[in-house]
Amino acid sequence: MSNRVFFVSFLFALFLARAPDAVERSWCQLDDPAAYRAALEPARRAAPACPPIADPQTLPDELVLPMPCDERMVLRKVVVEGKTLLDQQTVYLGVPADKQSGLDSLINGARTTVLAGSFLTGSGPRDPQRPGRQTRLNGRSFYLGKYVVTDPQYRAISLLGSDPTAAPPAEACSAFRAEIDGLRDTLVRPAVGISWFDAIAFTRTYSNWLLARDRAAIAMGGAPSLPWEQGSSSYIRLPTEAEWEYAARGGAIAREDQSLRVYRVRDPQTGETRLPEMSEIAVTSDLDTNEQNPLSAVGRKLPNLLGLYDMIGNVDEIVFDLFRLVRPDGLHGQAGGFIVKGGNGFTSENELGVAHRREVPFFELSGEVRAKTTGFRIALTTPVLVSAKAPDDPWGAGRQNPVFSSALADAQAKLVAGHDLTETGRKSLLTEAQRLSVLLERPAVSPRGVSSRSITGGPQRYARAWSFETGRGVKADPAEAIYWYGLAAADGQAKALVNLGTMLVRGTGRSEGPDPSDALLLWEAAAARGEAVAMYNLGVLYESGVGVPKDLKQARAWYERAAAHNHPGARESLLQLGG
Repeated sequence: MSNRVFFVSFLFALFLARAPDAVERSWCQLDDPAAYRAALEPARRAAPACPPIADPQTLPDELVLPMPCDERMVLRKVVVEGKTLLDQQTVYLGVPADKQSGLDSLINGARTTVLAGSFLTGSGPRDPQRPGRQTRLNGRSFYLGKYVVTDPQYRAISLLGSDPTAAPPAEACSAFRAEIDGLRDTLVRPAVGISWFDAIAFTRTYSNWLLARDRAAIAMGGAPSLPWEQGSSSYIRLPTEAEWEYAARGGAIAREDQSLRVYRVRDPQTGETRLPEMSEIAVTSDLDTNEQNPLSAVGRKLPNLLGLYDMIGNVDEIVFDLFRLVRPDGLHGQAGGFIVKGGNGFTSENELGVAHRREVPFFELSGEVRAKTTGFRIALTTPVLVSAKAPDDPWGAGRQNPVFSSALADAQAKLVAGHDLTETGRKSLLTEAQRLSVLLERPAVSPRGVSSRSITGGPQRYARAWSFETGRGVKADPAEAIYWYGLAAADGQAKALVNLGTMLVRGTGRSEGPDPSDALLLWEAAAARGEAVAMYNLGVLYESGVGVPKDLKQARAWYERAAAHNHPGARESLLQLGG
């Protein structure tokens, strides 16, 4: 056996081996306690069967990831609607102004933002063997922890020490398992006393451990435990505030949802969706007076419609964002401490709600800020620009992804062609070549109902456009002229670019009025093809400052080019400029 094969085999065994003398138990008893209780009650068994663990590459609704020392982390899929790579959801965060006043409105005030998922699969499983369509999606998704990170899970990651790529020592796992395996499912509490830096360190260490484990598995011919999007692995991080609140509300934040303090649940008796009482979903000292410790074990209340537990009350949850006050027109410019969401066991019932947010400073005089009522849950996402997956090396990374880039360009073009952007916004999204292509794009039938296929060839289309512009032989029809000039220009007729630009500057045949910026683009394209009239017209635009900032140096340059191409008016314009 070669040294490399031996090393890889050893590494793989090291990551996958169970701690010696570990007490056999159902893994979900501590890591998915709500599922454990659901299986325990009807079966009346001491060790009920845990839910099956699905292939992570199928992007299941419930994802189970390994952790050191036989722990596991359960996450739920969160779907965000979208049909293209650039689609996004407008989400309404916070609480309407009429529901609060004073400082509360500056902390929890209503505001909007946008959100999109990471994985290119929405509802339902993905077939890992079939590449999905990137130009027509059924939504996108990310994952969020089913529970806050629990104390056993946090301790399991802390056992990794300074090298997160190595498994914990076997004796450390044995001692850890011996301590926690006697826990009941009703005693699994959140990890608390967490600072923002602690939470970030947890996500970094856990991601590095998972990726090291996946490298070992791939080297042995296996598959990674982290789901991939094409040629890029996913990773663990903190959720953004928008991701957290969108998921907390069950995957929908319409404007009318802002006034709701609770999230919708599915009635355990009828299966119908309803709004619960706060006591059905949140643990606080106000609502659970029999609790000696208002910080409850996880998963004892009703989940939301996405299967997420304890999004309100119990412990404040750290998110990635920095705190900003809420102005009437959006977030204030000053960034402060970090944000915690959802309230905790000591938060008054009157203040609790899914939109509840609070600032926590990173540091105080005593040092880094930690609280016994603060925890966190993790998110799992991908990079924005994912690598390509090669057929001969499905787990290779770092390849250029032309299919993804093409899908992005297609989504961009659809945005520009649509009406959900301002004119300025549409133009800013496009390169000059793309803008020119959009300007010359024409429907299959002209304004007069004539098929574009009835006249073919650039010269013939140009002649028809010129006739409708000038009224020679036909009744003048500027809209018809614009239609045929566009087709002629697309067929390579540079003069059509010149005439079309002139009509746009004048606003002829356009309900939108003059558009000198599009004329500028058309004339630049015509000038590149040697059209002296286009060069001269560009000089006029820059001299007058129509559609562009006034620039006499640019005007002179265009007049000089036009004169070099024997334009009759260019030399006179140069003399007027003092040249």
